[in-house]
Amino acid sequence: MTNNQSSPDIPMTGGPINIPQSELDFLKCPICQSQIFTQAFKLGKISKLHPSNPTKQDQAVRLEIPLTTRCAICKERVGCKERVGTPEKEK
Repeated sequence: MTNNQSSPDIPMTGGPINIPQSELDFLKCPICQSQIFTQAFKLGKISKLHPSNPTKQDQAVRLEIPLTTRCAICKERVGCKERVGTPEKEK
């Protein structure tokens, strides 16, 4: 069972940054120290007939779902301040 505590408050970037991997400090899971994470996403399709599609070919689009990053080993939620989901019922 995961404890759903957040990791350090480090904002995620949305765009590419050209820094060599050797110069990065990789974040670790606060529970198991793994550096491997998973994230939920949706796959969409842009039709070749859509007027805003510059390639005029069908394209797949990956849409990341916020607050779904979890450790791949222990499933600890990482990167969100509060618990997401159904509120716990009071006794």
